[in-house]
Amino acid sequence: MATVEVPGGADAVVGFEALVEGRYTVMITKCELIPKKSDPSKMTVSVAADVVDEENAGRKVWWYLPISKAGAGITKACLEAAGVVYETTETGALVFDTDDLIGMELDVELGVETYKGKEKNTVKTYLPLAQ
Repeated sequence: MATVEVPGGADAVVGFEALVEGRYTVMITKCELIPKKSDPSKMTVSVAADVVDEENAGRKVWWYLPISKAGAGITKACLEAAGVVYETTETGALVFDTDDLIGMELDVELGVETYKGKEKNTVKTYLPLAQ
């Protein structure tokens, strides 16, 4: 048997209810290339972020960045809002390092949708930090 001490556990926010629709400042904490759940032969970029505004500090937001031509605008909008430098190839492809997103802050406009009977947040828009 092991004894475990969880720092800050007594004050931790419990629950996974969706945040109210609106604009939130987030800091990206994890970004990795993973197989798509719907088609493991294709890849996507999984992003996790912490909400950093006082009222919702510690809440988490997750999203995926497509790496297909059809979804290139979504990925480009996120990279630009986060201030991540990317390259453009001769064929027009975007090239970036997922590690460059980690630690970056940006604003996201969140919506709420119902999935399998539960409300969840979706990112509607990626925005540079509000001044």
